[in-house]
Amino acid sequence: MVRIKSIERRERGWYDVIVLPANECKWTFKEGDVAILSAPRPGSVRSKRNNTSSIEDDEEAEISGRVAGTVRRHNPIDTRDPVGAILHFYVGDSYDPNSKVDDHILRKLHPKGIWYLTVLGSLATTQREYIALHAFRRLNLQMQTAILHPSPEHFPKYEEQPPAMPECFTPNFVEYLHKTFNGPQLAAIQWAAMHTAAGTSSGVTKRQDPWPFTLVQGPPGTGKTHTVWGMLNVIHLVQYQHYYTALLKKVAPEKHGSNLFRTLPKLCPKPRMLVCAPSNAATDELLARVLDRGFIDVSVERRTEQLLVKNRDEILGWMHQLKVRDAQLFQQMLCLQRELNAAAAAVRSQGSVGVDPDVLVARDQTETHCFKTLQQWFRSGSNFNLEEARANLEASFANEAEIVFTTVSSSGRKLFSRLTHGFDMVVIDEAAQASEVAVLPPLSLGAARCVLVGDPQQLPATVISKAAGTLLYSRSLFERFQQAGCPTMLLSVQYRMHPHIRDFPSRYFYQGRLTDSESVTNLPDEAYYKDPLLRPYVFYDITHGRESHRGGSVSYQNIHEAQICLRLYEHLQKTLKSLGMGKISVGIITPYKLQLKCLQREFDDVLSSEEGKDLYINTVDAFQGQERDVIIMSCVRASSHGVGFVADIRRMNVALTRARRALWVMGNANALMQSDDWAALISDARARSCYLDMDSLPKEFLVPKGPTYGPLSGKVSSNMRGLRSAGPRHRQLDMHVESKSGTPSEDDEKSNASLISRNGNYRPLKPTMENSLDDFDQSADKSRDAWQYGIQKKQSSAGVVAKRDS
Repeated sequence: MVRIKSIERRERGWYDVIVLPANECKWTFKEGDVAILSAPRPGSVRSKRNNTSSIEDDEEAEISGRVAGTVRRHNPIDTRDPVGAILHFYVGDSYDPNSKVDDHILRKLHPKGIWYLTVLGSLATTQREYIALHAFRRLNLQMQTAILHPSPEHFPKYEEQPPAMPECFTPNFVEYLHKTFNGPQLAAIQWAAMHTAAGTSSGVTKRQDPWPFTLVQGPPGTGKTHTVWGMLNVIHLVQYQHYYTALLKKVAPEKHGSNLFRTLPKLCPKPRMLVCAPSNAATDELLARVLDRGFIDVSVERRTEQLLVKNRDEILGWMHQLKVRDAQLFQQMLCLQRELNAAAAAVRSQGSVGVDPDVLVARDQTETHCFKTLQQWFRSGSNFNLEEARANLEASFANEAEIVFTTVSSSGRKLFSRLTHGFDMVVIDEAAQASEVAVLPPLSLGAARCVLVGDPQQLPATVISKAAGTLLYSRSLFERFQQAGCPTMLLSVQYRMHPHIRDFPSRYFYQGRLTDSESVTNLPDEAYYKDPLLRPYVFYDITHGRESHRGGSVSYQNIHEAQICLRLYEHLQKTLKSLGMGKISVGIITPYKLQLKCLQREFDDVLSSEEGKDLYINTVDAFQGQERDVIIMSCVRASSHGVGFVADIRRMNVALTRARRALWVMGNANALMQSDDWAALISDARARSCYLDMDSLPKEFLVPKGPTYGPLSGKVSSNMRGLRSAGPRHRQLDMHVESKSGTPSEDDEKSNASLISRNGNYRPLKPTMENSLDDFDQSADKSRDAWQYGIQKKQSSAGVVAKRDS
């Protein structure tokens, strides 16, 4: 609930209404959020007045109306006043102040009137992408050509020519690189170094036009983050080697004299690199790796870079301290000025010869002016804008930085338009999780070269809109290039999975190119492998399971699978104790949110115990990028009506590559074999003797723990399809779709199919639908989220609104 303070007219039909909280509250909106100002309270139903209502009742009727716009903070001049909000909205030419019609919204917004402000969501990311899309023509010309007309001609032939080590690398540094990185990682780093050097010239090498993009594909467990850290280190070294070389050629001390250091930035601007990722978590992970390891220079010494990271509260604290200190210094200056004037008068009266005090004051005029300027800024009633000062301070930090870390969305902030010069190189991690338009903001900052690191064989960007999904909005720039046949460098040595777990994903998704590192092959077998139920890789055919809905949700659950997951987990824990083994980390994953809730109910006692600290339960989508010692997967689907978005090969790949030492998949084989990909997995499991049916399970696994869900009995599903070959082929990508605009049904899962191939080989696709976070249930939760008075309402039916980066 808010109270209207004032209404101000802006240009071309735009208006600002300033509102203040009607009671104590904390504003939680972000700059640019979309909000609705309405009356009466949203969700309330006004009783209809009957025809016999009196004129007095009509006159006392409450105001009714609403207007939508973007919201931003209103900082009052007097700090004692509460912080408010400004709703910026558009009415165009619809308002005529001379009209006698009182129904226009502007006639209803009276000062001190009580209204309700509801924040709907953020448009910041969309606005940044829209602006970057309109600035596409200002991109580097070669980048434009590569994006609009992708072709292998725009890339070097990685397979045919080995990368060369930059001339600036010493033998010791080259030896260090060989010790720190494996062959594929080092090749990617060397190509990134050559990519950086391209476009520059030296006395020996001829100038080479830079190719715009370098593509590095990092399958699960191949040390992608480690490789990106090495890339950043090497790119930074090469950039500054060329910078110093160019600087020496331009510097002529006899021409510049004492002003040499002031002239240097103009002669040759410092090279700068922008490092991005789609999410805050991925960006933080990269930054943490750099902060932890630092950079190694050519003398193989660790350099600790001082990265300035300050949050809003620290900045505001500094400003407050500066204000207090300025007031103290101002008073001291007044006292000193009076004492100086008195001393000068005494000296003049005695006729002494010395330095004129006015000259001394003039010498210190610069410092005095600075203090007086600050004093004027902070004086009450002045036009000093704290947000503007903060933005300028932030821009000054970014201007001095050699490497800037941010998200792809935040690179479109106004901060970057304040920089004195752009970036020479952009590195985008997790590039396959960012849509094509999402990577335009960082590319629009002037760079001629970009390194894209990601894996199109894993989950892409999440897109909720069906229409956008149909138009391939979720496709990444990485995938666009790969579909056009552009070459990529594959990080092929994996450090995560047991060889039995790695076998199928490598053959099915990566052309069999993944190999095991020595650290994986040299690990001894786990003691619990001797138990037939706890081998490194097992597919459990849960034929008694039944998929079901609950409470009108179109998500799915399979209670029997959840119970057997619990039995298997308990069996693992008993085995570990009997063998005297220590704790291991366990993850339980499922494609569906409703099954996630079912698993959490089943594991409630475990999760609330000390043992549960090493247990993690979540959806497959939420688990991307994570790993555990043991993974138990519940596939849920167990009917003849298809397998829905479980058939998405990218979600399948993510699920199968999270485990380090053991992967146990729970599913109904007959149902899953309706998908070509799952049929291949089941056929492979049988061929490798990694398949167990219900008869192989101990009897105690089939006895329900309690009466909640009934006995584990039921008819065995009939075999829907015969076994299929696991050979390479194209197939349908059957994806589970969620929408905010309509009520989804099982038909949505069946009809939204498009062709895609594994192994990184693509052909033109039919329009593909978007993949969801896990199921429609999540979208419904989000759409029910109500944000009122700038505060999230606590409702049991509301989900959590995911906060995008600012």
